[in-house]
Amino acid sequence: PRRRLAEQLSEWGLIDRSRVSGARTLLEHLEEFRGFLNHSGAGTGEQTANRVRRVVEFLRWAQWTDARSSDLMRWRHHQTATLGHGPQTRNHYLAAVKQFFRWLEAEGRCGPSPFAAVKQERVRGGERRKRRTIGFDEFQRLLDVAASGSPFAATTGGTRFEIDGPDRSLLYWLAGHTGMRRGELESLRVADLRLIDGLAVVTPRKTKTETNAAAPMPIVDRGLVAALTASVRGKLPAAALRLAMPRLGGFLV
Repeated sequence: PRRRLAEQLSEWGLIDRSRVSGARTLLEHLEEFRGFLNHSGAGTGEQTANRVRRVVEFLRWAQWTDARSSDLMRWRHHQTATLGHGPQTRNHYLAAVKQFFRWLEAEGRCGPSPFAAVKQERVRGGERRKRRTIGFDEFQRLLDVAASGSPFAATTGGTRFEIDGPDRSLLYWLAGHTGMRRGELESLRVADLRLIDGLAVVTPRKTKTETNAAAPMPIVDRGLVAALTASVRGKLPAAALRLAMPRLGGFLV
């Protein structure tokens, strides 16, 4: 009752809203932030909110007034020593925390963000993994091993997903040939694949920038065209290709 009265007074402008918000836990605010991200169509909303939750729970921030920029040093040490995170991943977590507190400040739920002046780490030269382009023989080996592998299954969000070896191999083949990302692969429908004189053109519905302005991608590898043709045979145009699937803690792609 006391909280409801304070919220009503803040709506009338009789007391500062941040005083009312200070009585709520950060995790309560975080769930509303998650809803805001999902409603705004942010493709990484769940990931951003989950990152913030890990930081809040590790540092035991109850209200926004508990948050201190100096606390991030303990979190970063934990990321490096325990979680094995490199500088780029640590920067992703920092960006999520800063976004959350910017939202709190913009919504009048807190005072000035204590993380506004915290800068990201230098990434170049600090990578934990040296990435390179795999060769053709290595890529073919990946396809062969995936095709002969056992079905991969996981449950996330209460939904069970499963993909067998041949479909996983086809997924890698299509991704390697077109350069499509996970979101683009997941958005594909049978109608997005057009077969023309033994060739194929695929147009993803979703791009990296969350727009619908994707350019058609020609597929000239006749082996891939044949595999895709067999995969979509008998399916309705609106059916998903179902070549990509989430797994616990991330994605298969």
